[in-house]
Amino acid sequence: MKTILAILAITAAVTFSAQAQFSTQQLFTSGNASIASSGSTNIPANVAVITARKNSNVGIEASFKQSGASTNNVVFNFARSLDGVNYETTPSVVITAPANGTNSVVAVTNVSLGAVGALKLQSISNGSASTTTTNAVVKFSIKPDIK
Repeated sequence: MKTILAILAITAAVTFSAQAQFSTQQLFTSGNASIASSGSTNIPANVAVITARKNSNVGIEASFKQSGASTNNVVFNFARSLDGVNYETTPSVVITAPANGTNSVVAVTNVSLGAVGALKLQSISNGSASTTTTNAVVKFSIKPDIK
């Protein structure tokens, strides 16, 4: 009997931990390209879509550096979609992070999607008039809803 209970306890622990696992995936990287100064907006090409039809929350991490001394905001705009094809015209998910000179900046947020099935990076805007944004990277993670 003790052996059966031990096996059941181990099975339950393994099942729970497998459900709670999640992975981080890279959505976008600017690589060697930079986002120009003077409030320029970069519209990334060929950005993957965050598909979250089975999830209600998505974690997003946006990071960047500036080429010089700046404390202006860098804005990452995401548009939502029900079907992963047609996206809202005015992106409603926005991550705004102030630059910190030439130091790396990382901003992390959780986005509650509810019934929305997809999210896509639409643009990155550099608010600095004199420096470029470099090393921009956007990552995301989806943690399965525990039922």
